[in-house]
Amino acid sequence: MRICFISREYPPDTGWGGIGAYTYQLCRELARQGHDVHVVCLTKKTVSGANPPMSKDDQVHVHRVVWADSLRLAALLNVTQPNTHHVLRAALPMWKKFLELHRAQPFDAVEAPDHLAEGIFLAITRIAPLVIRLHTPYSKFVAEGYHNIKNDFDSFIVSTLERLAMSEADLLSSPSVNLAEYVANDTGVALEQIQIVRNPVDTEKFSPEGKTADLQSPFNAQSGSKLVYFAGRLEERKGIKYLIQAVPQVVKAVPEARFIVVGADTNTGAGKTSVLKSLKEFLAKNSCLDKVHFVSHVALAQMPEYYRVADVCTVPSLFDNAPYTVLEALASGKPVIGSTAGGTPEYIEPNVTGLHVPKADAAALAEAIIAMLADDNKRLEAGKAARQAALNQYACGVIAKEALRTYALAQERHNLRKSDAIYKKAPEQLAHDVVQFVKGYHGHMHTFGENLSMRYRTGLGLKLLFTRPKLSAVKVALASGKIMNKISNQPAGLNNFVSRLEKTVEHKSQEEWD
Repeated sequence: MRICFISREYPPDTGWGGIGAYTYQLCRELARQGHDVHVVCLTKKTVSGANPPMSKDDQVHVHRVVWADSLRLAALLNVTQPNTHHVLRAALPMWKKFLELHRAQPFDAVEAPDHLAEGIFLAITRIAPLVIRLHTPYSKFVAEGYHNIKNDFDSFIVSTLERLAMSEADLLSSPSVNLAEYVANDTGVALEQIQIVRNPVDTEKFSPEGKTADLQSPFNAQSGSKLVYFAGRLEERKGIKYLIQAVPQVVKAVPEARFIVVGADTNTGAGKTSVLKSLKEFLAKNSCLDKVHFVSHVALAQMPEYYRVADVCTVPSLFDNAPYTVLEALASGKPVIGSTAGGTPEYIEPNVTGLHVPKADAAALAEAIIAMLADDNKRLEAGKAARQAALNQYACGVIAKEALRTYALAQERHNLRKSDAIYKKAPEQLAHDVVQFVKGYHGHMHTFGENLSMRYRTGLGLKLLFTRPKLSAVKVALASGKIMNKISNQPAGLNNFVSRLEKTVEHKSQEEWD
């Protein structure tokens, strides 16, 4: 099967976020099974010029493209609707590269994420069977107020583009029932039309056997401490605040308990302040600062070493659709204590592979950690069950078979509806139309700004006319005199000069947009 993944994220150049990790693992597994797998993804924002040549990553063909330079000229779109500008700058070059590859040899199936509508152009042209993979739509972040995202017109545009892409796709695939229910309610797509395909995890890389992280006592496996592990950005959505609030209660009950927190700090605290600073202040106030070891960054290759030192892993998120921290912990043979928010509980079998706790409940989280640390036999048995669940349910080979099933189903649906595309013109024309649309918006906003400026200047002039008529008359006479003087000095060439200048500016502007 010839399969294309469209994803701005693809490691290592563009990070190891959830979308990137999912795409990376699934693509490599499909390639290992003999499929012809291509990924169209972005370069870093700092890269400019021509697209880099195609590369291979474990037989996956990786086509990186540069962010759309032509849309950088749309300064007023960037100023007024920055998120929409961001979406189009990413989607446009990936669409062009996909068209180039598809015209050379058609793809049997295409997969793109829901987040930021990366598959929008494929959805409205229906040029190939399209599966939209649900990760977490931008509209969910808007609705919940995560990451300080405002519910404004810009966010409405991005959310609408996402909904349009999902509604027009041949099939939606979700890693959790919880996320499928949210999207069904948000888009109107029937819930039974959304296929549940769990996220994969590399059970060879994340395993109980192997090297452990080189940490100093009392934060290593040899110290006799019982180690509680957390991995994730230090932000409200990840629930780190509630884990830290649980520390004093846990340490009081289990004096040998220690905590390892791996994750980058963010300025998403109250008043956009450092979250790490507020966490340390709380710990210091409760005489527990020495009980927690913070690590700002760990390379992906070393992450399995950190899971291996843990006795129990915690995922206290306020929302996650299917967090990789759960999957990686299970694969590493560690019991997981996760919140009941989002899709997290679907990956943890209570009292078998871990425990569930209500979200945003530090006391309940502390009690669960204490219970798991206090019973060594229960904890070890849960770890064995966790490893087995990862092998049986979430290993890359298992999930790849499920993904292939959705691609075949998308092909069937595509054959029935491919002639009913929203965009009726040739797909090659779409990129030009998008640029012209953005150019038109930029021009409209420019004129709008000029008109506002003229109104302001006119208002000042009228005010001066009525309050100080003599001064106003002098100013008008002076300005008229200057204009007449310029015209009299060059009467014949002025109009021709202005006309030529206008045409030159227009021509140069069009060249830049093209």
